[in-house]
Amino acid sequence: MGKKTEIFKYYVVPIFIILAVFGCCTFYLLENIPHSEDDLDVNYSSKKIIINNDLLFNDVVGKSITKDNLKVGTTGYVEFEVSSKLDEKVKYEVVLSKEEASPEIPLEYVKVYLTDENDNPLLDSSNGKVLSYFDLKVADSNLSGKLLYSGYLKDKGSKKFKLRMWTADTYELTATTSIFSAKMDVNVK
Repeated sequence: MGKKTEIFKYYVVPIFIILAVFGCCTFYLLENIPHSEDDLDVNYSSKKIIINNDLLFNDVVGKSITKDNLKVGTTGYVEFEVSSKLDEKVKYEVVLSKEEASPEIPLEYVKVYLTDENDNPLLDSSNGKVLSYFDLKVADSNLSGKLLYSGYLKDKGSKKFKLRMWTADTYELTATTSIFSAKMDVNVK
């Protein structure tokens, strides 16, 4: 009995501890492998979004914008798909970055509504109203951009989105046409 206890104490327990530590380290490293934008494919109908104060809608009408019911020359609607090239989980962010425009629509009047391909809303607002560009959170992956969506893709997965943008109907029209211009990017986190 004494010899078995000694073998167990000096050999089996340390081997078990070493294997447990090795397993934990391997799991941590696999979960935190750095990825790059090259690991994702992004298919945009347009990467740039421009709206002017001709797109003046309330939230109900704005949520129903489609590419077929916009005036010619406006781009307040964009469909895009993000897909992974990898057989592992990849975290990403969809970011909207404002570009300089003059005269510019004030950011609190620029409405932003992101949905999945089935028109399920993806931007969360506590009061059920559509968020303005001003209200969006700053993106972790691009501090000059606003976060539209953050998620994971697994095993060469993909996700489709629809982005609708318009000017709030509370914006006071002037004789001058004002615009809002932004660029959309997908960044790996």
